[in-house]
Amino acid sequence: MKPAYSSDFAKGSLFPGGRRQKAARNFILWGIPCLIPAVYRFPEGIVFDLFSFPAVEKLRDFYETYSPIEDTLSPAVLRKLEGEHPCPLPSPRKFSINGLPASEWDSQGFLHMSWAPEKNSPVRLLQKRYGKFLQDAPCFSCQRFRVPFPQALQKTGLRGKLFPSRISSLSITFDAREGFFPLELEIPLEGPSGTKNRAELSFQHPETGVVHTLWLQGAPPEKLPGEEALWVSSVQYETSPPLREGETLCFDSSISISRKGEGFSPDAAEHASIGIIGGADGPTALFHALETESSAPVGPHGLPVHYTFTRPARRPEDADCCFLSGIAFQKEAEKTVIFSF
Repeated sequence: MKPAYSSDFAKGSLFPGGRRQKAARNFILWGIPCLIPAVYRFPEGIVFDLFSFPAVEKLRDFYETYSPIEDTLSPAVLRKLEGEHPCPLPSPRKFSINGLPASEWDSQGFLHMSWAPEKNSPVRLLQKRYGKFLQDAPCFSCQRFRVPFPQALQKTGLRGKLFPSRISSLSITFDAREGFFPLELEIPLEGPSGTKNRAELSFQHPETGVVHTLWLQGAPPEKLPGEEALWVSSVQYETSPPLREGETLCFDSSISISRKGEGFSPDAAEHASIGIIGGADGPTALFHALETESSAPVGPHGLPVHYTFTRPARRPEDADCCFLSGIAFQKEAEKTVIFSF
């Protein structure tokens, strides 16, 4: 619960110097009741807590089912469960204060479950501050936001400290919520006749049962910049029949490495993840010019072409395998809530 302009949470003083502006604004997000009890104004911007109150039995069942086996689940399955969580932390994409866009906000949050208390949890301090809202809540999530004022609302000096800009409206746009179907398929780029850098694969959609065919064609491997000697191949692919609208194939283009070096004990290892930065289908920046509405690229099978990367490898001859993680889809549309004060 660190994001704050001047707070010492450990001493129980949440927002020293901040001007409290009552809010008690309720709204529904993804079917879950949410609440902002108050907004605290500082010369630099605002700080507030956003609470979500999930269905108790759904959260308890989810926790008891998956918590004992969490460490055994693959990244693709964990991504699927993230989309099914009964109490996800909201993910704002845009803030506006008094009708003006704000930027560079940050946040931190936690989930409280009375049947699974955590050490050093701030729940008691929150209950002391917002007792009337939380006293009968056996579980809730809390996310604290620090949102800077747009430049036009910022005040400096003593005037800013004594009279921070008052909030007349606050608008929050939340990202769409993702769902995920795991597939977890390794695809070596070698055709049935031994043709290099090509592959063909059929997979069944986990929900519709439709069998899709995937054709892939890779480029010669290239060395990634940096000290670590890693090689990767860019890959274009076509899918027939196309996935449903809003669905996207997701490839995992990352590896985990361990490295022993100076400052580490002989049996210690430094673990890191190296991957390709980009969208679900590959790096948006590299292929933006190709994927315009007026000239969508078409592959050898007459279908729209998409792009991804193989998993990085230490040798160029090993950078010849794609990993199809699953299918992402939009489970809940983005939503904007607007509060007037």
